Amino acid sequence: MRVMSITGAGISVGSGLPTYRGATGRYTEIEALHKMPVEQIVSRQTLKQNPELLWRHWHTLLMALKSAVPSEAHKALKRISDASSNYLELTQNVDGLSLRAGLDPQRLVELHGSTHSYSCFRCGEKHELAITEDMVLPPRCYRCRHPAQAPIRPDVVLFGENIKTENYNKVMAHARSTNLLIISGTTLQFPYLMDPIAAALVNCATVLYVDPQAASDNLLFCLIPQELEPEFRIRCIQDSADVILPRIATFLENSHDLSGLMAAIRNP
Repeated sequence: MRVMSITGAGISVGSGLPTYRGATGRYTEIEALHKMPVEQIVSRQTLKQNPELLWRHWHTLLMALKSAVPSEAHKALKRISDASSNYLELTQNVDGLSLRAGLDPQRLVELHGSTHSYSCFRCGEKHELAITEDMVLPPRCYRCRHPAQAPIRPDVVLFGENIKTENYNKVMAHARSTNLLIISGTTLQFPYLMDPIAAALVNCATVLYVDPQAASDNLLFCLIPQELEPEFRIRCIQDSADVILPRIATFLENSHDLSGLMAAIRNP
């Protein structure tokens, strides 16, 4: 059984972390605070011109991560991985909680990078940082001749930057041969996420979309070739990942006959 998952911030809600969008989302809050769109705040240009602003956002996230633990959704995905002959998780999250749940790093693609790795914006030198309440913001690379122009950054993808080609290729190769695709904890805001979904549909995979806001009329589904009928073939389950993913894990631990999966989800 080849399984693939696409995960977003919703699977970390049970870890005590907010989502990015919605009334209480991180991006919603910083947009209201700074009266700027998040695409402008969390950008390479802001890191270059106003790194203090960007680091105030990062520091809040990094401090929250210090006390975060894997959620029931993270644990369930690890069980799904163990029950699969071949598994890959594509996560948009940068919190590292999938790895802390025990997932094999070879079975994870952190498409947007990780907040557990740091480098100099100017020279690229790798750094280790101790994240503390009273740390100086932004941290700077004093190996550079002009540290004022060399803020350290987490190795995450900012708005306006590209995801790594090798990560995209790994995801697409797996999507083209997967039997089951599980989308969870994400509102699918990025158009390039439609590519692996379309590839899975071409392979006649079972596609589940688990999220309180999961809907077959998601506007980005229009980017999937309509002959694949995404509005009919993507099965939407409007519930939390913490509730539904453990049910999927239990099913796959006992059966690989996907014809009974939806019944098992509805009647645990």
